[in-house]
Amino acid sequence: MLAEIGLVATLIAFFTAIYSIGASVYGERISRKEATVLSGRNAAILTFVLLLISMLGLMGSLLTQDYQVKYVWSV
Repeated sequence: MLAEIGLVATLIAFFTAIYSIGASVYGERISRKEATVLSGRNAAILTFVLLLISMLGLMGSLLTQDYQVKYVWSV
């Protein structure tokens, strides 16, 4: 269960990071709208939170010795 949560959080974090970069560059260089830059900043914060959730899922798998995760099995 923790592995699936971590995987989904990582995938969503990837897409929010892409959006964050795009929105920040677009808002600063092309449209000059502060709201777009703010949206990119909020997406970057969301990316951090999602990666934190993913990391906590991996740490939980390591602590509970969940050997269904390949990384836990190899470590």
